[in-house]
Amino acid sequence: MCSSGSTGGFRTVQAALRSAWPSTRKPMPERASRLDRHKPVIDRWLREDLSVPYKQRHTAKRIFDRLHHEHDANEVS
Repeated sequence: MCSSGSTGGFRTVQAALRSAWPSTRKPMPERASRLDRHKPVIDRWLREDLSVPYKQRHTAKRIFDRLHHEHDANEVS
């Protein structure tokens, strides 16, 4: 133990002494994506891109810009 009286890491050391393997993590809860309500529009754009020349297809930046300008998707970052 440190002479300054600090107990930082005590629980970590105790857990390591009990088992060399870390305990399993709790699964993260499912949450909705900010893009969920815009996915049908994005999907339509990308399907339309299949019939245009390669250089004219949507980039991620262009999709982002169109969402902001055409669909007021200000919550998407």
